[in-house]
Amino acid sequence: MNEEKANMELNLGQLEGVSGGTSITGGEREKIYRILAVSLDMSISLITGKSSLRGDLGADSFDMADIVGRIENAFCIRIPGGDLPRINTVDDLVDYVRIRIL
Repeated sequence: MNEEKANMELNLGQLEGVSGGTSITGGEREKIYRILAVSLDMSISLITGKSSLRGDLGADSFDMADIVGRIENAFCIRIPGGDLPRINTVDDLVDYVRIRIL
């Protein structure tokens, strides 16, 4: 799946109903979901806040490196490797980015 297809599949209504308990904007959450869909070559509709990155979404170490790189570039943040073990779910990733960009 390419980025253009991920953009077309994204329905903002899907993201508004996802509760992550964060104050991150819908646009930022949308960007994270799009990055995950592109990096993992999957439909954005399969991604939820409670999805486990490694378990439910099947991200391996190479996928995680790609996701981290894309997140760092998209949000102009750094994600130290030591922080990765604490980022298990999509909501964890959203919360992490929210804290880093504040």
